[in-house]
Amino acid sequence: MRHPWPAFLALAVAVPLVAAAVPRFVASLLTDRHELVFYNLEQGRNRSDYEGLWSAIADYESALERQEDSQLHQRLAQLYLAVARDPALEADRRRLLLSRSIDNQRAALAGAPSDSYAWLQLALALFGIEGATPDFERAYRRSLETAPHAPALASARALLGLRAWPQLSPATRALVPDQIAQAATLDAGGLAGQMASQGERRLALGLLADRPVPLSRLQEALSQP
Repeated sequence: MRHPWPAFLALAVAVPLVAAAVPRFVASLLTDRHELVFYNLEQGRNRSDYEGLWSAIADYESALERQEDSQLHQRLAQLYLAVARDPALEADRRRLLLSRSIDNQRAALAGAPSDSYAWLQLALALFGIEGATPDFERAYRRSLETAPHAPALASARALLGLRAWPQLSPATRALVPDQIAQAATLDAGGLAGQMASQGERRLALGLLADRPVPLSRLQEALSQP
């Protein structure tokens, strides 16, 4: 007669594994259906689909109740930052949403401290609440230092650096021209279209004075009607 202990041992190992897998499976079911939301955000599409964003937030919050995961926190932070752009929001409500983005982004960075995109998202949320404070500058610099050459992030980094310029330290200012150059080389028209003032335009051109190729591209883009 075969001894039952091997079967019991196998069952004892399998049950905890299955129990651990269930929350991950449920979290995946809740979040996978929102992949298109993140694709659209990354492509700059449907950013005003606040109903879709809030639906994704509800499911990501539910997923985090079942499974603690830095990636879930990072995506939830991105969603809160996106809904905080709603022009219909009152100031207190926008501040609350940005605070939730910050809390989730910090939780994400605790598990992935080298994620340059997460540092940039944290910097954007901090700037939205309090402007160019030391906490903002630390997050902004960490984004630049963890991935200095990241073309997909260059435009947002360049614009943020231009807007925060008066409050930035000399060491951080020295990192901004590279981001402007990358952004102008990749998509000068997109960068020019997002500059909010003549002051930003003049500053960007001045910082590119010794970089003729991106300077020429940005000048051409800014000259377009």
